[in-house]
Amino acid sequence: MHCGRIARRMALLAPLVLLAPACTRRVTDFTILSTKNVAYVGERGRRVSGSDSTPIFLFIPIGRPSVKEATDEAIEAGGGNALVDGVVYKSSWWIPLIYGQRTVTVEGTSVRTTAIPDPPRPRPIP
Repeated sequence: MHCGRIARRMALLAPLVLLAPACTRRVTDFTILSTKNVAYVGERGRRVSGSDSTPIFLFIPIGRPSVKEATDEAIEAGGGNALVDGVVYKSSWWIPLIYGQRTVTVEGTSVRTTAIPDPPRPRPIP
């Protein structure tokens, strides 16, 4: 009788244990990120895109596509040093138990920003 109670408790706890695992991963890093219009000093270029993909063999993903790599590819394609009006897309396709692919695509308008000089520092009073 005592073993029956333990078995029932284990049966109730088992699904909770399966739901407990979790992980956190870094998606990307950025220097400037905004969802608002931002004034900048520089030349506006053309609309560009970059992507990063990773394969899926059988049902096992091999790596994760990188937003940073896709962004770097887009910036380099435009010859700028930043993107404005950017959009990030995530897509995937898979032929079950054969092959698939996961992709991150970054689109934006290339800009070449110029350095904004620091304001002059006040001189110390002699």
